[in-house]
Amino acid sequence: MSTRTKDVLSAFYDALYAALGPQHWWPGKTPLEVIVGAILTQNTAWKNVERAIANLRAPARPADDLRALREEILALQQRNRALEQGLEELKAKMAGLESGKDADTNRNTY
Repeated sequence: MSTRTKDVLSAFYDALYAALGPQHWWPGKTPLEVIVGAILTQNTAWKNVERAIANLRAPARPADDLRALREEILALQQRNRALEQGLEELKAKMAGLESGKDADTNRNTY
């Protein structure tokens, strides 16, 4: 960006700020919240970004709560893996049906 462009943009920003004041458009109250929000908005729905920022503001959890949360996350991951494996098997069966062969035996199904 050229120096002239920077100067024009800076003057434009200064004029808007002088006329309108701070707009409080970003929900972050601390630098960490702003950084987390800025990173998450790149790949996350805004509603989920707001939830993540709200979670940052929540009081710290005791170690027992964190252990229980970790176990819950691990259980969800295992269920997700099982679902993914089931979907892969279903895709293979469907491909076999489309090709006229059984995916398990590689024999014709007709």
